[in-house]
Amino acid sequence: MKVHSSDILTLDNGAQHLFTPCPSTKETSPENAVSQLQQAGTQMLVILMFDEEIAKNNAGLLPSVCARQGIT
Repeated sequence: MKVHSSDILTLDNGAQHLFTPCPSTKETSPENAVSQLQQAGTQMLVILMFDEEIAKNNAGLLPSVCARQGIT
């Protein structure tokens, strides 16, 4: 299984931000990438892409993939 890359920034209050490439743009399936993010404790996924980029990177299904795995 390919591992989806990520970096974690821990804030002074203990909260963590996990930075990662868009789950549908690397050599793992969106389902696998989102599953790995969920296992790492991700509760919310924020995609910083324009609509055109989302379409180009086949990321349009990410909201439903996240919903199935309990990620907002």
